[in-house]
Amino acid sequence: MRGSARLLTILAAALLVVAGCGGGATPAPTSPPAKATEASKPAAASPAAGSPVASPAAAASPAAKPDASPATASPVASPAAAAPPAAKPATGEPITVGFFSPTTGPMAADGLNARNGAELAADRVNLSGGVNGRPLRLAIYDDAGDPAQAANLARRLVQEDRALAVVSGAYSPPTTAAAPIFQQASIPLLSAYAVSPRITAAGEFVFRAGPAAAIEGAAAAIFTKENLPNSPKRVSIVAADLDPTIQLAEAFKAQAPKEGLEVVSEDKFALQENDFRPLLGRVRSANSDVVYSPAFFANAANILTQAKELGITTPFVFASSADSYKVFELARDNAAEGAYLVTDYDRSNRPVVQAFIADFKARFGNDPDIVAAGSYDAVLATAEAMRRASSLEGRAIREAIAQLKNLEDLVTGPVEEVSAERDFVRALALQVGRNGQWTSFATVPWSRITR
Repeated sequence: MRGSARLLTILAAALLVVAGCGGGATPAPTSPPAKATEASKPAAASPAAGSPVASPAAAASPAAKPDASPATASPVASPAAAAPPAAKPATGEPITVGFFSPTTGPMAADGLNARNGAELAADRVNLSGGVNGRPLRLAIYDDAGDPAQAANLARRLVQEDRALAVVSGAYSPPTTAAAPIFQQASIPLLSAYAVSPRITAAGEFVFRAGPAAAIEGAAAAIFTKENLPNSPKRVSIVAADLDPTIQLAEAFKAQAPKEGLEVVSEDKFALQENDFRPLLGRVRSANSDVVYSPAFFANAANILTQAKELGITTPFVFASSADSYKVFELARDNAAEGAYLVTDYDRSNRPVVQAFIADFKARFGNDPDIVAAGSYDAVLATAEAMRRASSLEGRAIREAIAQLKNLEDLVTGPVEEVSAERDFVRALALQVGRNGQWTSFATVPWSRITR
C-alpha cells in the first residue's frame, strides 16, 4: 500500500478530469495565479517542478490580459528542425492568434505543456519567415479549466485582441463553451486535442486537430483485434465516469462486433477512485483477454499497479487521455511496462518527431505529451492556413483551414485532409510502454477506421 501522502497525490491528480478529456495533469502547490505570457517567453521548465493553483476566486475571474508584444524567435535545441536554414526571420506588423489552456488550477501541468508546445510552434513559424513575412503573435490566456472563464476570454480575444484565428489547448468543456463565441464572430477556432463532438457542432468556423471520440474509440477496437498478441476476443471495458471517456467507451463498443470482439464486462469508476481492486476482480472473473480503459494518467497508474499486485496479466489498452509520461512515474514496480495507448501522437522515428521531442525537452525540461504535441501542431497548421489564405479575413482563413492537405511536418502525423466534419484526417497510433516511456508500436489509417 502507498502511504497516505502518496494516495492524496494520486487523488488530486485524478480530480483534473472534471474539466474534460485530454491528457492528465499533476496538481501543484498553491500560489497566486500565473499571468498570461507572450509566446517568446519560455514557461516553467517542468510540470514536476510545480505549477500554480488558482484560488476559487481567481479561477472564476477573467484571465490576465496577454502582453501586447509579438512573439520573437527563441533559441531551441535544434535550429535546423525549428526552421529551414535559408529562412528569413519574420518582421513587420504582428498577426495575432489567440491561444488558451489551463495554466492555473488542478490541471495546470497539462495547460503549461500545451502552452509550451504552442510557444515552440510560434517560434518555429517566426524563424521560418512568419506568415508571409509577418511575425505571428500568440495572445495567450489561462482558462483555469473553467468553461465560464473560457467564455470570458473568448470575448476578450474577439473584442480586445482582435485575434484573426484561435487555437484551443484546453479540454472539452472550456473549448465547447468558447466555440460558439468564435463561431458568431466568424473567427476560426482549431481545437488541439479535445474529443467531444459538441465542439465542432458549434458551426463551420470550428475545427478539430485531434480525433473525435468516435474515431479514437473505433481505432482502439481495431488495434485490439489486429495488433495485440494472441488475437484477443473477450474485452472488459473500464472507463472513467465522465462524458468524453464514456463516449470513447461507446465508440469502442460500436466497433467491437465488426472486429469480432465481444465485450464481456463493463465498469465505470469515479474520478477520485483510488482502489480498483474490486473492479479488477470483476475483470478477472469475466475471463477477459484484454481491458480497454478510457482513463486518465493517475487512474491508469493506479489500475496498472494494482493489477500487477493482484497477479493479473491481462493487457490494458488506454485512451489518449492517459497519454503522459506521468503514468510511468506513478505506476509502481514497472507496472506500466507492456501497457498500450491509443493516441494521434506517434513517437516514431520520423525526423520531425524526434526533433520536436529534443527541442521541447531542451527548452522546457520534460517529455512532451499529447497536449504539447497537439497544441504545437495546431499552431503550425493555423499559420500554414493563413499563408495559403486569399486574405486574413475570417472567412478566407476558415476556407484555407478546410482545404488543408498533405501536411507532412506535423508531429502528430501527416494530415491527409480536413473532413467534411472539420476534423483533421490522419492515421492513429498504438503505443506500448517500454523502458519507462511510450514508444511507437503500430498505426491504423483513417480509411480503415471509417470504412
